[in-house]
Amino acid sequence: MSVSKRLVVKVLAAAIVFVMLLGTLAGCSLKVDDPVVAKVGDIKIYASDYSQLFSSYYYYASYMGFDTSTTEGITAFQDWILETLISDKVVVYMAEKANVELTEEEIAEVNKDVQTSYDTQVATYKSKVDSSITGEDAILAEAEKLFIAALKDAGTSVDEYKKGLYDAYYEDALYKKYSEMVKSEATIDDDAAQKYYDEQLAEQKAAYDEDPAEYYTDYQSALNSSTGVVPFYVPAGYIRVKHILVKFDDEDKDGDTVDKAEYDKICEEIDTHLANGAYSFDELIEMYNDDDGMKNEPYKTEGYLVSEAIEDKYVDGFAEAALKLKNVGDVSPRIETEYGYHYIQLIEKVEPKTIAFDDVKEDINTKLLTEAQNKLFSERIDAWIKETPITRYESRIRYYGLQ
Repeated sequence: MSVSKRLVVKVLAAAIVFVMLLGTLAGCSLKVDDPVVAKVGDIKIYASDYSQLFSSYYYYASYMGFDTSTTEGITAFQDWILETLISDKVVVYMAEKANVELTEEEIAEVNKDVQTSYDTQVATYKSKVDSSITGEDAILAEAEKLFIAALKDAGTSVDEYKKGLYDAYYEDALYKKYSEMVKSEATIDDDAAQKYYDEQLAEQKAAYDEDPAEYYTDYQSALNSSTGVVPFYVPAGYIRVKHILVKFDDEDKDGDTVDKAEYDKICEEIDTHLANGAYSFDELIEMYNDDDGMKNEPYKTEGYLVSEAIEDKYVDGFAEAALKLKNVGDVSPRIETEYGYHYIQLIEKVEPKTIAFDDVKEDINTKLLTEAQNKLFSERIDAWIKETPITRYESRIRYYGLQ
């Protein structure tokens, strides 16, 4: 497994683990009819573990280079899912072999997660409770009875179900603890940050001056990465704007037409406030804006980047109106797009500049160290897989995705 795909696994795992833990009624590994698809040392991987991860990742298969429209592509994806599970289990296996244990506080957190998961699953049965039962406590009590009955029908019990959850959360905590221990061994050279800065700055100047749109792409990519570093060079031609969106609700749309009376009334209020200066533009954003993007950082503070090079990144009409603004503080007339009415304010004319090394040194070090840690951990996993006794029952996974 490559480093990049292994990182994809860990990025998605946080969103998927909860589904995996609650996806079946009883921690499938407790079922007699749940065959083992692989063994890592003495740790067993069950078909249900496999099926849950397969289903969770199947949507992303094409993004990771697997052609699931062909038998060969499905087979490759099946193998990747199995190796992903093996990679996770081998970390747990090596942690146990190294006598790594959880502290009392960490075990308490595991038990807390188990109870939270159990309570969440019970709550899903509230909709099945007879409507004659009222009161939150009574409804929850009845929901738990229904859940326990469902567990019994599935051939298990509350104790077995919670044990399945405990084992999964315990292994997850052990994985995280041991991975952090391994990653702590990684280091970077003292001059690595300066070297990275110099190389990237030279490349960015050449690329962004030739195509300013590349700056926007790299900037957005950095914002969307947990270890991203914003570009060190800002080309000419960019501005920053904030806006108020009075959004057309889908229910008010009739084909390509919208009943705009309600929205016109809202805009009349905004027009009045803009004219008399009773509120700042930021205050009007808080009062009227329907664009979720403007509610989150860094856009809430910094606004959106706009230039002629990236007009196509925005809904038709938006960038064009923004670029007509001349002075910082200017607000556009109301404009209409397919999403609704917009008021746009120019908040900055971004001057071409180079960000100083000292201003980004810490971010660069964090990025490089994280990459070094991930590389070291991935290399360790590859080595552990080679030295660990692993049995794969590949025939037991071959029908997944082929039905």
